[in-house]
Amino acid sequence: MKTTAIAAALIAAAGATYAGATYVSSSSFERTLGEMKRESPGMHGLKLTQTEHHHGLLGSQGRLRLALDPQCVAPELDLDLAVDVRYRVRHTPGLGGVSSFEAELVLPPTTPAEVLRVIGTDVLVRASGHVGFTGNTTARFDTPQIEHRDGDTHVFVAASSGTIVGQGQASKVNWAIPRVSIDADGQQITLNGIGARAEIKDPVLGTGQSVVTVDSIVGQDLRIEGLELASSTTERGELLDSVVSPKVRQVMFQQQRFENLGATFAMRGLDTHSVRRLSEIGNSGCGEQMFTEHNLLEAESAFARLFQRGLSIALTQVGGKLPQGSVNAGIEFGLAPIAKGSYEPLINRVSARGNVEAAQGLMMPEQRDMLLDMGLAQLRGDSMSAEFSFAQGRLMINGRQDDNGFGDMIRQLFEQGDEQLVQWQDGLQKGQPALAALLPMLRAR
Repeated sequence: MKTTAIAAALIAAAGATYAGATYVSSSSFERTLGEMKRESPGMHGLKLTQTEHHHGLLGSQGRLRLALDPQCVAPELDLDLAVDVRYRVRHTPGLGGVSSFEAELVLPPTTPAEVLRVIGTDVLVRASGHVGFTGNTTARFDTPQIEHRDGDTHVFVAASSGTIVGQGQASKVNWAIPRVSIDADGQQITLNGIGARAEIKDPVLGTGQSVVTVDSIVGQDLRIEGLELASSTTERGELLDSVVSPKVRQVMFQQQRFENLGATFAMRGLDTHSVRRLSEIGNSGCGEQMFTEHNLLEAESAFARLFQRGLSIALTQVGGKLPQGSVNAGIEFGLAPIAKGSYEPLINRVSARGNVEAAQGLMMPEQRDMLLDMGLAQLRGDSMSAEFSFAQGRLMINGRQDDNGFGDMIRQLFEQGDEQLVQWQDGLQKGQPALAALLPMLRAR
């Protein structure tokens, strides 16, 4: 009897726990749905509305409409830019987590027939997944094959698949599209092996990293292999560092080969507070919603803080192997920080340096001789090289102080810039942003 009572108690406890988890899952979904609808007007012109919803303890289903304000895209056109989300949620816990779901991103019933004919289906994305016990969301999604023919034009997009994992505001995305091809007027271009990976930590600041790759791009007299675009943004205390690096392993164009092409663009030392505020303003809406006098003043104040805190901008590792030889170049600019409320002339704050090394075969003999005569380049084996640096108003070219007048031109430009910047800062202190004069034009866009 005692064993039976204990077993009954355990079963009852398990049942109560299961029912409680089901209730919590159901309530949590309703709360999340409400928060999404309340917050959607602040998502840069996106608005989320509920068109249909059936709530239950064990499951819910319904339809949401995600619409984009036409003012954000093409104000002159009367476009209905919207998609529907059909969803079904099971609130009962399982091995995967506290709840599971299925969803479809579909074109709304008002979609014109010619659009449906081009796409071939009203279902754009299918997804399924679950919400884990720690609140993380895992989903797999698929997109259908799209094929359209119109006269001599043929567009083909292969079916694709991917995954999304979210935890709070952070997320990870993987997406793969096997092939995309466009054939128009006898000219065809095909992209093979398209992939995208992203890990986002803070969507407002844009922190995280991403990589987009294409195995090959094939067209008439053209073949590109190993295309990659990588980017990352990281926080460093109260500063942000952002790096973007495009690379191409090989390009064949009209029997000519280009190899290991690439570059790295970096912005470092950006003030985190200013970037966040500018992002919030940019996502606040479109047209009159965003271009208010208050927002313009806030935006200019954020730019002023960025300018005061300093930063560096660099374009490095630019080059590759060309048919006539190799080239490698880089340039970097720096803006030193200053104390809040003070002003320092640009000539004391701005620094720069750069270098280039290129095969002599990349330029005409007369161009090479002119650069050598002016002292702007020097020979280094089979290559020509040049380097410069600028700091505290002093321009150095190839280790020697400039005597061609370039330094004087730079100093004059900085003096003119100082006059404009002082006027701009005075306007900000008086609450008169320079962009206010452009307000009617900005609102009209």
